[in-house]
Amino acid sequence: MIFRKAQRDEAQSVMALYRAVIGTPFCTWDESYPGEAEIAEDLCSGTLYVLEDNQELIGAISIVPENEIDAFDCWKVGENTREFARVVLKPDHQHKGLSVILVEGIIQELQKQNVAAIHIAVAKDNLPARRLYQKMGFAFCGEADLYGHSFFLCEKVLQNPWTEKAQKLYALDNYELQPVTSHEGGRNLVYICSLNGEKKYVLRISALGDRTEEEYLGETEFVRYLARNGAPVADVIPSVRGKLVEHMEQDGKTVFITLFEYAKGMLLSDNGYRYRENAPLEEYFYNTGKALGAIHRLSRQYRPVHPGRTFSDKYTAKYIDSLIPDSYADLKRAICRRLEEYRALPKDSENYGLVHFDFCDGNYHVDLETGNITVFDFDNCIFCWYMFDLAHLWTHGIGWYRHIQNAKQRMACMEQYFGKILEGYRSETDVSETMLEKLPLFIDMTIIEFVTDEFECCAREGGVPDEEDIGKAVYCLVNDIPYGGFGEEW
Repeated sequence: MIFRKAQRDEAQSVMALYRAVIGTPFCTWDESYPGEAEIAEDLCSGTLYVLEDNQELIGAISIVPENEIDAFDCWKVGENTREFARVVLKPDHQHKGLSVILVEGIIQELQKQNVAAIHIAVAKDNLPARRLYQKMGFAFCGEADLYGHSFFLCEKVLQNPWTEKAQKLYALDNYELQPVTSHEGGRNLVYICSLNGEKKYVLRISALGDRTEEEYLGETEFVRYLARNGAPVADVIPSVRGKLVEHMEQDGKTVFITLFEYAKGMLLSDNGYRYRENAPLEEYFYNTGKALGAIHRLSRQYRPVHPGRTFSDKYTAKYIDSLIPDSYADLKRAICRRLEEYRALPKDSENYGLVHFDFCDGNYHVDLETGNITVFDFDNCIFCWYMFDLAHLWTHGIGWYRHIQNAKQRMACMEQYFGKILEGYRSETDVSETMLEKLPLFIDMTIIEFVTDEFECCAREGGVPDEEDIGKAVYCLVNDIPYGGFGEEW
């Protein structure tokens, strides 16, 4: 039995499952629901999962991010919740315990996403389903009449098996741990640790198994060095045993645990991308560049105890060929051609060192009183060219000007934006004009990182990237269109 995310070409097979159970005992579905609209929406959002047996789809289940049942006031947990719905098994595979596999699979998936609780509505007359959910730890919370039927409202609070141990290791027993919903492809479980309502720390639990203890030590030692030398970063907090990285064994899996300061301020996106009152947006651009410049200035002097990963070690022609399907042969050639160009770039200490590798507005907080930036989330840090982080900032600035119809005007605005970034950056350290001239090449590097990450996420989940997500990026790489096509009239 294989539990996995459904693929787009399986829509009709899922529809056949839905239709096969209409009219069977306890089924409240009809010819209009669930239908093509629900399947299309679930496939588009990546929330439809299937159970496969000998290459045949025998079951399906969907995650529902928001639902009308969330509005009821009976729940113990009211935030960061999900519902699962449209649970179906082929009639000839029912009464064999396979429903447990479906529900367990979706529970484990939601635990990976750091969801706090699951809410479901179970038809009152569906005794087998009620027994199943009770057996699996769902608690009765209330009743409701929905869609012409009567339902019980049930809730399961998701417990992470490692949080209690982590609280002991970092003396967090009196803290409230609030899970942070993981973004798609996220590799960590993250919790905000609050004391008396004040956010104090961020607890990170890494259970994916894609990195070694040496790599985690390399990251945390770098963060500590930066913080101790005045860089605007959220410092790492040692455990009660004085370790920057703790680990534990669970079901044959090694889990790594780290605690960080909570960065002062907030994500700009959480403020609707509104900068602080009565301050020009140019100040924000300048401060962002300044924060990055401070990190790079210190990185140039850094001598690691635990050498970390390098761009050249990971991004090789062999790896690209094994990761990306042959159906993307043009893309593989385009990437490998650029890898040859990167190999010729200088790796002296002025141009190459340990970089953040994901420096963007999702990984720093802005103090809306002072404008100060505090950077966090160094778990992608890698030895690479400093220009990568600058190029990454360039690509994450296009959202400010995407609405401008004229391509030349868009690029003129980007020139002003990046000029302010560089002004702040150069208040801390310098970057040569020779490397700045290669900005389009490094923007391509950020696109390569994005595309390979999409294929890596899909490889873990058993699927292929959505053409809507990577199509434009692939087109630009294959056809040598600079700046990710932002300067083109599409």
